[in-house]
Amino acid sequence: MILSRLWYSDLSDSQYEHTKKAALDVVQFRVDERVMTGVARALGTATSAASASQLPKPTLLIRDGTVTPQEREFQHYCASNSYGDVVREGINLSYKILREVTDSSRRVYAGSVKFTVLKTFSTILNWFIKHRVDAGWDLFRASVISDPVAMTRVFNSLPSLPSGQYYRSCVIARPFPAMVTDLRGVPAETSDEWLAHFRKRQDRQLTDYREGSGPPPWMLGVDIEDDPYVRLCQQADYASFFIGRPGGDPHITVPRFEFMDCLRKHSIVDRQTRVERSARLIVSGVHHTKWAMDRDHNFMTSSKVPRLVPYVVYQAHEACKALGHKLESELRQAIAAKLSQIKSWRGLIVPKVTIEPVLASDYLKRMQKLLAPKPTTTDEDNSGA
Repeated sequence: MILSRLWYSDLSDSQYEHTKKAALDVVQFRVDERVMTGVARALGTATSAASASQLPKPTLLIRDGTVTPQEREFQHYCASNSYGDVVREGINLSYKILREVTDSSRRVYAGSVKFTVLKTFSTILNWFIKHRVDAGWDLFRASVISDPVAMTRVFNSLPSLPSGQYYRSCVIARPFPAMVTDLRGVPAETSDEWLAHFRKRQDRQLTDYREGSGPPPWMLGVDIEDDPYVRLCQQADYASFFIGRPGGDPHITVPRFEFMDCLRKHSIVDRQTRVERSARLIVSGVHHTKWAMDRDHNFMTSSKVPRLVPYVVYQAHEACKALGHKLESELRQAIAAKLSQIKSWRGLIVPKVTIEPVLASDYLKRMQKLLAPKPTTTDEDNSGA
């Protein structure tokens, strides 16, 4: 996805910045949706190749980052501009992935979050220390500790484990509306209650439009029952937990793992079984594919502490960096060639220079040869000659 400020004249500078962040999320959701639905093809295979090049539907998909849509506020979803278009595409793709997960009892859509500012687990730990361990515990000072730091310290304080075993925290599940500022405190739990809530909003927007002026609201012609945003409020639940092992450097923080599912439609027993199976599958998958230490995301920051990440996530990050540099180089060459062509059309002199990429090793050899000191002759050598 290529974004240019000139293409989004309907947005303010602030909206355009939010659009760029939402676009990154949408691109990732596009890839995830194709993989989860089984229509993605292996990198480097043509779209017209045999079906054998298609990637099979995964039992477990671990993406880099959170599985929740980054832009999820309802007023942004209803925006009648290009920013709203990007937000709606992200919500729609997220709902398609949710349907793939709920239609199968074997599929897990998970994410590995390297850095988070949430203090959900640390708040529970602080409460436990205050009321069960140390009555003089200062909750005010401890409230600044983030979840990864708190859970890393807890894991490192526990007894050692045999190889292949991990400590796991409890699993905390939150419904989609709990992560939307505009929907917190809405007295709705069941699907019918959420449907009635959004119908009232639709009627309110229509009344405001008839009494006022301006463009018609986006929800004016929307079928509320089939709207992806309403479906996420009715069905989507996001569960998160931590895993870790004692030993090693306590400053290497562990990531937070999370997965998306529809838990509320199941009974208490089935819900517990589904959550336990998803968490075990994530732990087994990460252990099977191994871990990696990530220092790359500390670049241009004051943080020097590495983070543990699943190896598949780290490998995908490195591959995307290499591919991104290649695409950038090809784009620069294409632009230079097009400019030269335009100059030739206008009768301007085009320098006969061909710019081609070279390997770093070849470039270094050339530079060493050019910068090598040249032999000098003395006066005695000149007189003897």
